[in-house]
Amino acid sequence: MQFLFKFPGYCWAKNSSGNYKQDIFRLPLYESHESDSLITDTIYIRRLLLKAENENNQEAVLRCLIALSVRSREQGQLKSGFHQLEHIIRKAQMLNNSRMLMVAFNNYAVLCRRVDRLNGASGYHLQALKIAEGFSNKNDRLILKSKCAALNGLGNISLSLKQYFDALPYFSQAIKIEQELGSKVGMAINEANIGAVLELISLPDSALYHYKKALELNRLGKSAKGVAICLVSMGDVLASQGKYHDAIGHFGKALQITDSIGDVYHWLSANHSCVKTLIKTGRIAEAKKLALESVNKSQHAGIIFYLTQTYLLLSEISEKEHNSSLALHYLKIGNIYKDSIDAESNFTAIQDLKLKYETEKKERQISWLEQQDKNHRTVRNILVVLSVLLIALVTTLWYIARFRRLGIRQKELLLLREQQLNKMTQDKLNAELEFKNQELITIANQLASKNEMLAQLRTSLEDLGYSGNVLSPYNSDLSLEKDWEIFCLKFENVYPHFFKNLRETFTDISVREERLCAYLRINMTSKEIAQILNVTVAAVDKSRNRLRKSFPYLPIRTL
Repeated sequence: MQFLFKFPGYCWAKNSSGNYKQDIFRLPLYESHESDSLITDTIYIRRLLLKAENENNQEAVLRCLIALSVRSREQGQLKSGFHQLEHIIRKAQMLNNSRMLMVAFNNYAVLCRRVDRLNGASGYHLQALKIAEGFSNKNDRLILKSKCAALNGLGNISLSLKQYFDALPYFSQAIKIEQELGSKVGMAINEANIGAVLELISLPDSALYHYKKALELNRLGKSAKGVAICLVSMGDVLASQGKYHDAIGHFGKALQITDSIGDVYHWLSANHSCVKTLIKTGRIAEAKKLALESVNKSQHAGIIFYLTQTYLLLSEISEKEHNSSLALHYLKIGNIYKDSIDAESNFTAIQDLKLKYETEKKERQISWLEQQDKNHRTVRNILVVLSVLLIALVTTLWYIARFRRLGIRQKELLLLREQQLNKMTQDKLNAELEFKNQELITIANQLASKNEMLAQLRTSLEDLGYSGNVLSPYNSDLSLEKDWEIFCLKFENVYPHFFKNLRETFTDISVREERLCAYLRINMTSKEIAQILNVTVAAVDKSRNRLRKSFPYLPIRTL
């Protein structure tokens, strides 16, 4: 039973667009007959590679190299394919090109499966799947194709390890993605793989049903290689059921198709199954002819696996022909090639470990660089936040200080205006008080002048010899009482409650002392007071001294 691989179709037809840049991005990265892919030969791919290198377009270079590795694998040049892909993986890692690295991992895994390095193949498929899951654009065709290739590969590995029920989910997921891509060939591959699983768990009729579905899908997708693979698989099932004639017919069709498209690897696969079936049916001559043809082709292509298997079949054929020496000869050659396969497998395993070590080392370096970059971004973000906070704090403090200064300034202006207003009010009041004081002084002076005039008149009348009856109207005491009443009325208008407060504070004060206090309140001099009271200045001073001694706490500054 040959397990199926997702690499159908190979053709030498050209469908170039004439624009080499477009042709580069249409190169097949997984299989020669990818949908809408450029179908060309190795020489044209190398020309595209040369142009990409001249323009230093690294992604285009990687695409060309991968397309060449696909071509090498399809031509059975597995060792060359390994070397090419190892170089591609290193280059993609160095350029940090995740898309091409994903494709290279899948293709490297396919080569590992071809030489039965299943653990290495599983690791590379899982790495490719991990990279594909990490992309944000889940609908990108290359990413979807890569996921399909990885799932298909993991399913085939599970199949090889006889983990049949683990393989089915991989193939089912791959069919859904291929349906989303609209790839008939991709759906056919996974249908055929499901058929292979069912065949291995002894459900041949169900297996044939899925193989037939795969065959029709390959025909719709125009994949000659896919058709050939399905025919071989169906032939194996029919052979297991004892339907050898039908099986040989399927193998014959597969041989014709693979020979016409130049697919050596799958021709050898079909030939191997056909030879085994012919041996079972006793058609030894036909089996020997096909086996010898297989030896020539496998030697020319350098496919040691089928060369080994063919020599072992030739040994079996020689036994059937009763030629023991020739059978032993073929058996020895087969064992020699088998040992060389083991040696090559060990060598490739060592190379795989080296590549894995380099990959892990590169991943650690990338992880360390990503962590450093993350730390730098974190520090930068913290510094930016702190700077913003500092600027905000300084701005806030500046505005607070500014508003505070404005508030203080406004308060100062209000206080100044209030002081100015108070001063103006006080000045006005003082002016009014001064005016009223002057008015009081004027009244008092008028009264003093009147009293002085009356006194002079009385003196003149006395000198003329008039008696007391004539002089009584000019009595100074009466005049003083009337004048005082007039003065009190004016004084109370200016200083309300002055006399009341004076009497309440100093209960022992006399009327004469009240008058003296009133005159002193309006800042009259002793001379002016003497004229009003019609006494001498010395008498006024004496009264002031007596008032000061009797009432030391009187609030009159002139005392």
